[in-house]
Amino acid sequence: MNRAGVTLIELMVSLTIAALVLSVGYGAFANALDRRDGAFAAVEATADAATIRTTLLTWLKGARVPPEASRPVFRGSDGVDGMHPDDELLFLTGGITPLGPGLATIRLWIDGDPDTPASGLMAEVTRWLGTDRTTLNLVPGAEGLDIRYRSAVL
Repeated sequence: MNRAGVTLIELMVSLTIAALVLSVGYGAFANALDRRDGAFAAVEATADAATIRTTLLTWLKGARVPPEASRPVFRGSDGVDGMHPDDELLFLTGGITPLGPGLATIRLWIDGDPDTPASGLMAEVTRWLGTDRTTLNLVPGAEGLDIRYRSAVL
């Protein structure tokens, strides 16, 4: 007997195989999406770090001696908080800051106080001989700051 068509068993087997193939494909697709999100997060973190590094370099390259001798030219303090370095740096810069062009003092420090809303590497930018001031949270997860520089003696 020669009949054209598909039996019910053949149809069930082919539907089962198709469902297995689709589920494996969906798993691979979901895995690819998860990896893509992780890659985007890594690229974003790298870009943020590069931006912060460039900002700090711009400020340091623009470091200047203040026009008035009564103001601090540069102040650094070397500290340790528990097992983390806890340095602080204050300097005058002519580099571009969030306050715009012109001279500004930059204060860099680690804020580890649990009572403050921000923590990590902080920068306080104050307009030179003015009242404009802003505080930036540069690296929220930073736990220590170890700054090395040459003093006037060296």
